[in-house]
Amino acid sequence: MSRAFRYNAALLVLLAGIAWLHIAVALPNHDNSWLLVAAGRLLDGGSYTSDFFEINPPLILLVYLPAVVASRVFGLDPYTGLVLLVLVYTAISVWAVGRIAGQFSREGSIAFSGIPLAVGVVLLVSPGYDFGQREHLIAIFALPYLVLMAATRLGRAAAPSTIVV
Repeated sequence: MSRAFRYNAALLVLLAGIAWLHIAVALPNHDNSWLLVAAGRLLDGGSYTSDFFEINPPLILLVYLPAVVASRVFGLDPYTGLVLLVLVYTAISVWAVGRIAGQFSREGSIAFSGIPLAVGVVLLVSPGYDFGQREHLIAIFALPYLVLMAATRLGRAAAPSTIVV
């Protein structure tokens, strides 16, 4: 069994454990709960000013819509759908960070192998009660870009396929 396989397996176990903690143990954040209700009303054809009013920019409702759709399709409660959606976003971000970091480090180095696992822990454990909030989501979405910019500031050119990621 290769080292990369072991780290990927550990990352998947970590994601599953954190998902279980957020779904079964943690209380949903009040902001997340309201945004899920508002996204559900929007999905039902509601109007932004008459059926719900939200002071956040409308983009957050669009970010939450896949969670509401998934919860309705699979018969889950909306918060479980949100947790699973955030895990998907995090997995994509961790994959991108690992891919970017892999281009700028020696293959097989222990520092490279641990980067995706460490990023997964930081992105999923550190938010705590703010799990799924706008700030948490922007950290997930922006981290691959920040890693890529840090690598290019060190004078290392990125492959075109990495820039697309």
